[in-house]
Amino acid sequence: MDVTKLARNTGLPVTTVHRLCTSDNPNPTLSTLIPIAEFFNVSIDELSGKTPLSRDRIVGLTYQENVVHRKVPLYTWSDFLGMLHKSEIEATPVKYIAVEGDLSSELFAIIIPDKSYGILYRVGSIIIVNPCSAIEDSDYVVTGLKDFSYVGIKQVEIIEGSIYLRSITSNNNTSEPYVSDKYQILGVICETRFQKENAKELMKLSEKVTKKLPTFNIFKQLGLRKS
Repeated sequence: MDVTKLARNTGLPVTTVHRLCTSDNPNPTLSTLIPIAEFFNVSIDELSGKTPLSRDRIVGLTYQENVVHRKVPLYTWSDFLGMLHKSEIEATPVKYIAVEGDLSSELFAIIIPDKSYGILYRVGSIIIVNPCSAIEDSDYVVTGLKDFSYVGIKQVEIIEGSIYLRSITSNNNTSEPYVSDKYQILGVICETRFQKENAKELMKLSEKVTKKLPTFNIFKQLGLRKS
């Protein structure tokens, strides 16, 4: 379980869940904690650490009773771009990775190649993309220009029925209207995974947070990977 999957299952924005796991002072509201507690089938007191979890609780247990597993192809970023430019050529996946949930059979995964995509998508992390998912406000999407001279990750903003694409880089968070004649949305990011060898900085941040915030020590016991 990671931040993106928890957000999808609770209906909370990814940014909200990410802040809970990484901020020094997240100050969550009850309306934020309730769906998380319901998803993990624990009380608010158990989620906050005031009451210990049952000793016989299974780590990672959620309200989901049936889990569907399937394998999806994992590509390097350069191979993914190559497939876009030469649609008739199918690149060889680096490997296949398992995913959970009754999702589209068209899912694919890509390795983030560099630091261009901000703190949410670090070098070496893996994004799982659903090209068939309906686009909703606050979704993160893989998008590109029609000629694929640019392909990147942006966040969707829906304002009064109009779609905007917002940059996710720290030095440029401007939004621009989504114009179908100019852009093509290639899929919605439904999950993010961090490679262990590239997550040392993230783990240090997580350890810092759990030492300062007893409320979120519980996430480790519940099986949530901070990302």
